[in-house]
Amino acid sequence: MSEIRRDYLVDRWVIVATERRKRPSDFKVDRGQRDEAEKCPFCPGNEHMTPPATLLYVTKNGEVITDRDRDDLRRKEWILRVIRNLYPALSPSDKFEEFNEGLRVWRNGAGDHEVIIETPEHDTHIQVSDEKQVNLVFRAYLDRFNALKESPFVKYISVLRNYGKAAGVHNSRKI
Repeated sequence: MSEIRRDYLVDRWVIVATERRKRPSDFKVDRGQRDEAEKCPFCPGNEHMTPPATLLYVTKNGEVITDRDRDDLRRKEWILRVIRNLYPALSPSDKFEEFNEGLRVWRNGAGDHEVIIETPEHDTHIQVSDEKQVNLVFRAYLDRFNALKESPFVKYISVLRNYGKAAGVHNSRKI
């Protein structure tokens, strides 16, 4: 499990997440087309390559509704998906503990780490998306903020928005 450590040099808390070193192909550079074995897990039809969605937006009778994946079933007709990160910096825990050994002060790495797949065409820049999709992205942020703030182990929420393969958004594998 990761740790949240007190860094006295810069007077802040930092996350040390050794599990993230297991991410495949962190420093690979794509020099050509993707081969068949390296399909993007975030593309429609590859939902089986990701953890179950904790939040889905789907269209039903022209209206956007929320749902989630259940068990081994993965919905394919989504317009936005939220999944747990396969290589999380923080993980859910029943308790938030702090430890102190002299100058070393740390907490267990309790928290959550999710990926919001903003659209089935996730290679599209958000600035050229239609207004409805952009509104949906912000609605997803609010929905997840409201859900996460109810967790006893979440004290702070931060959004980091990656874009493109070079930013690491391809780091997922079949589970």
